[in-house]
Amino acid sequence: MPPYLSSSQVQGYLKSYAIQFDLYRHIRLNTVVRKVVRSTGNAKWQLRLSSKNGDEIIDYDKVFFAAE
Repeated sequence: MPPYLSSSQVQGYLKSYAIQFDLYRHIRLNTVVRKVVRSTGNAKWQLRLSSKNGDEIIDYDKVFFAAE
């Protein structure tokens, strides 16, 4: 048995986790992350995003990145 999970196992785990904790409503697809900065004042993450809807800056408590 290999010491790591296969990509399909990781994908299955992340999908079930997102379903269990109702995270799909927070997921953004087809969005380019231009910049990520940890804010020192409020301990949040500030993201500069670009999508077909335009550019925006949003503050988040937590950030998770995934790429295909």
